[in-house]
Amino acid sequence: KLQFLYLIGHTRTLSSRHAPTREGLNRMVAEKRLLDESVKADYDTAPAAKRTKKEKKEKKEKKEKKEKKEEVKENIDKKAVESLTLGDEVHRAVRVKALRTKLAWGCKQFGGVKAPLLCYERWQARCALTDRDDPLIPNGEEDPMLLHDLKRGGVTDPEKIAAMLRRLAVKSRQELKNPSQPNPPESELAVSKVQKYGRIDLYAGKLRGYQTINVDHYNKLWNLHCEHLSKDPVYCEVEDEDLAQFHKQLFLVLLRYDSLGGAGYQAGLTADAFDVLHRALKVTTECFASPLNCRYTRFCSAFEDTDAAFGSLGSFFDFAPTRGSFEANPPFVPETMSAMADHIEALLAGTDQPLSFCVVVPAWTEVRAWRQLTDSPHLRAHFTVAARDHSFTDGAQHYQQALHRPSSYDSGVFILQNTAGVAEYPVPASLEAELTTAMGGDCKRPLTRANYVLVGDEASE
Repeated sequence: KLQFLYLIGHTRTLSSRHAPTREGLNRMVAEKRLLDESVKADYDTAPAAKRTKKEKKEKKEKKEKKEKKEEVKENIDKKAVESLTLGDEVHRAVRVKALRTKLAWGCKQFGGVKAPLLCYERWQARCALTDRDDPLIPNGEEDPMLLHDLKRGGVTDPEKIAAMLRRLAVKSRQELKNPSQPNPPESELAVSKVQKYGRIDLYAGKLRGYQTINVDHYNKLWNLHCEHLSKDPVYCEVEDEDLAQFHKQLFLVLLRYDSLGGAGYQAGLTADAFDVLHRALKVTTECFASPLNCRYTRFCSAFEDTDAAFGSLGSFFDFAPTRGSFEANPPFVPETMSAMADHIEALLAGTDQPLSFCVVVPAWTEVRAWRQLTDSPHLRAHFTVAARDHSFTDGAQHYQQALHRPSSYDSGVFILQNTAGVAEYPVPASLEAELTTAMGGDCKRPLTRANYVLVGDEASE
């Protein structure tokens, strides 16, 4: 650092109109030699035993963290990519579209209304809490809340529509497990990339349709992919095989979240809000995110099979950290929020190491999740942000121009910490004011490669 500052100090001399004389250059070289000897002497005079012990300890800790990170990554990869093919995912997307079409037809036929907003997404999220045989298609079990959503939407015969949907869901799952027609070979589904007008279109062989992503998010996912593989995204040598695999994984992610639908359902906090949490509470990990909307490189997501290639830690409900600071902004489904609150309470009660969660949920005071959070013995701070004062990052930000969408509800912010977490991550008095301002969002803020924050190994464990 001293050498760098020394050379910077001579920048004006070297770039001046009058070039330095030979005598001046010799003097600069002599001064630099003296500086090198001084720095070396300072290092050598440090207690050798103390220095060696510290270096060994740091080296050992670094090695252990690296081995742990590689072990977690290997387990995720093995679990994640089990027989996931483009053909299967395309068939799944077709089946999900058929279910949505049946829902829309039934609502129009029995009530003359449109399908209730997020009716399918909420049904899928509730089923995913107890049944993960398929990531997108609900099981065929009865769901009282599905009937409630249909009635709320003005459907006159919700029982009949729900029965039709359950039968079609069971049939769709069976068809995916035992397809009547074999998938085309993977060699015929190679993903190609076409770039135009600031966006990138991805095509899978001769299949109809394509997936779109803007250039900034394409670069973001490339960086996440390289980070997951422990490669430098700028200087690593890119093999054709690596790029083809990246395009396949990217196509799968885009198709999966496109099939899930509900851009508002996939919204997240603004980038400024994440930065405030990172600075104030040392938050480094998101509990509910996706490769497309994550702010940090460490995040949990709903679809481990498609998202693991970009660094996903898997489902939050399978995640069991013993220390760290986390942000949790779950899908706005009462049952999912309640399950999240139960899981957080179990994690906080199960460790003596510092653990902290910042939870952001809609201010639905009548639901069970709200009561769980307000009555939690680990609650350290709580405030509400009015709907008119904040917005969320749109779930469709990876292909739409608009970055933010206004909030439809007031939002409750809860800081939950165990005793050690209170000492390690103290809640600053200015958090409410700073976070409220940051959640306001700046709709003119451009999307850049800095759409996520790299976090080091000191992040949550």
